[in-house]
Amino acid sequence: MFNKLFSFEKKQSKTRTNKSSGIVDFNNYDFKDYKTENYQKDGYEKNVIVFRCVKLIAENISKINFQLFKNGDLVEKHPILDLLKEPNPYQSKKEFIQDVISQKLITGNSYIEAVYNDESNIYQEKPPLFLYSVNPYFMSVKPGKDGLPASYIFDYSNNKTVFSVNVNGKSNILHLKEFSPTNELIGVSPLKACAPDVDIISEGKKWNYNIIKNGGKVSGVLETEQELSDTQYQQLKKFKDSMIGGNNTGGIPILGGGVKFTPIGLSPSDLDFINGIKASSQMIAFAYGVPYDLVNTDQAKYENLEKAYELLWDQAIEPNLIHLLDELNNWLIPRYGEDLLLTYDKNSIGAIQLKNNRKITALESVSFMTINEKRKSIGLEPIDGGDQLLTELNKIPLSEIDLNIDSGSENKSDYILSLQKKGYEKKQAEKMAGLIYDDIED
Repeated sequence: MFNKLFSFEKKQSKTRTNKSSGIVDFNNYDFKDYKTENYQKDGYEKNVIVFRCVKLIAENISKINFQLFKNGDLVEKHPILDLLKEPNPYQSKKEFIQDVISQKLITGNSYIEAVYNDESNIYQEKPPLFLYSVNPYFMSVKPGKDGLPASYIFDYSNNKTVFSVNVNGKSNILHLKEFSPTNELIGVSPLKACAPDVDIISEGKKWNYNIIKNGGKVSGVLETEQELSDTQYQQLKKFKDSMIGGNNTGGIPILGGGVKFTPIGLSPSDLDFINGIKASSQMIAFAYGVPYDLVNTDQAKYENLEKAYELLWDQAIEPNLIHLLDELNNWLIPRYGEDLLLTYDKNSIGAIQLKNNRKITALESVSFMTINEKRKSIGLEPIDGGDQLLTELNKIPLSEIDLNIDSGSENKSDYILSLQKKGYEKKQAEKMAGLIYDDIED
């Protein structure tokens, strides 16, 4: 069954029985090799779970707003931001980023080319004209004597373009790759770790479809009362091979020589591939760091979805986003000058906002921190008057109350507004004003 995403080789049995009954292992395979195209076509284009996982991660990253800082100050307009907004004439920022991230998630490798007017393939320190995402299927890495990349080769329709790598490891090609313990040049695809699960879903769907199409019948039992000759055994073996596999399920065999084929009808539980597909779907989602609730066809509770999207951010979106930004800060940003840092707008991230809201709720009951300490813990700037500890009962600074009782104030509403400007919540400000002005009015 697991012969789609990779090439597999069937093991030959060391022993053979010439008896009339016996069991033959139809599913004994050895891993042999893989190709990038298999990941792209069979792994992604033909598998809905892989498609969904990759789409969730890549689309969410492509929607994030990038920010540029120079010496710690936010830069509103800059050629870097213009280039990332329109990386090339054929792609928008969203499509470009989605392309780069998707290729890395599918194949374990992603390549970005910096394009210049002179079409030079030698590394240049000046800003590029365009950025292109290059299909990993057409790329290869040539190692040098030290085992590190010496050049990147783009081969399309037998037309090769070589991008050199200088002594500092710089090139007009940026290579983003997943970690591989066995290959320093090429990253390992997440699909390699869950290839059997990818094939279980693909083949299981074919099997189930053909079972239903053929009336719920599958290949059954081969029976004979005679001793089998070598020729007869090979004929039966050939017949067996022609009957297994998703596309051959439910076929009607034609036999001779006293061999009987008894079809076996499947019960409803045998026809149920849902549990097997569910288990494989969970493993694929696990490999990508995607919570299963987000790829599950069953309706999940809203609370579970909220938590699932937070986990998606922590386990999948943020790690891939940080990887991309780190590589761009090392490869692209220095071409525009020093002291520049490309990052992202955290305030626009829903998962971060949900976390902050929970943190704010928890901080409201904390009495051993000042307002400014609480604001700092959630990334906010300090405010005037926020460095005092509040009372446990009403969260009101006693020194502030004493000060206002002595100095007086024009009216209660003005005092409430002045407290709100200092960062107090409206209810807290009203309580403070009430403790002062209600007593005065009485």
